[in-house]
Amino acid sequence: MKIFDERFKNNRLRYVIQSLLATGVVLVILVVLEALESPAVIAALGASAFVVFAMPHARVSRSRYLIGGYAVGLACGTLCHHLALLGQLAEVPFVQDHAYIIFGAAAVGLAIFVMTITNTEHPPASALALGLVLGEWSVMTVLVIIVGILSLVLMNRVLRPLLKDLIETPGEPLPQCESVAEIVKETVEHPRGEPIEVSADSVPREVSP
Repeated sequence: MKIFDERFKNNRLRYVIQSLLATGVVLVILVVLEALESPAVIAALGASAFVVFAMPHARVSRSRYLIGGYAVGLACGTLCHHLALLGQLAEVPFVQDHAYIIFGAAAVGLAIFVMTITNTEHPPASALALGLVLGEWSVMTVLVIIVGILSLVLMNRVLRPLLKDLIETPGEPLPQCESVAEIVKETVEHPRGEPIEVSADSVPREVSP
């Protein structure tokens, strides 16, 4: 059984650079926002950072899914958090004793439902909804999340031309680059999204026996 991805040995520098970029961006966000008081919620930003820097060109990394998913997660988490507070005041024994657990699970299910019907699927956003219910909800926490995800969206838009998907997508192998100069050259000469010309001669033909 192989432990390391076969593609890593031919793309070591790209893996390292993009991981360091993710580290730097998350570090700046945490330091500037002093976002250390709600680890369960902030962990969602860490998961989104993985998506942004390991899969920068995937659909889930687009602004619609990042911002839309977090908007849904914030809304569902906030709603279920306040419903949990009301549940603690209910006179139903089970609900009163397990309000946060019940509405934490409900927040995840509701977030998944809303994201899928609005085409804003972003998996870390469901973790955000759960964290808002089980963690300490506050206006400051919500503001930190909003600023954090907008920062990731901005970094994704700015750095996307220099980033490649570290997780290979079908029909799109990772580039074989071994230096920073090659990475930049490869990006400039072959930007993502450039149409590929296919001629009749390039299409394989069946050879009759």
